[in-house]
Amino acid sequence: MSDVNTNSRLDSIEKRLNSIETSLQSVVQNFSKLYGAVVGDETFDQQGIVHRMKKVESDVDKLTKTKIKLIGIFIGSGAVWAVVWEFLRKFIVK
Repeated sequence: MSDVNTNSRLDSIEKRLNSIETSLQSVVQNFSKLYGAVVGDETFDQQGIVHRMKKVESDVDKLTKTKIKLIGIFIGSGAVWAVVWEFLRKFIVK
């Protein structure tokens, strides 16, 4: 009687362990997919989110620098134009 009970318990434990193992394999596969999405896959030359974010940050820096340069050019040319206008106005008014 105890052998049957022991075998039944062992079978139950084995089934639970198999279920846990299957669940863990599924979790590992999902984590691998997430890792591939975040970091990328060099084998297939796929860029991950991290690489894309760095590229976006670089592009934003370049655009910001260009914007600052353009603003400086407009302010400088405005100041030069004001000086030239005042100079020409003095000669025209006289």
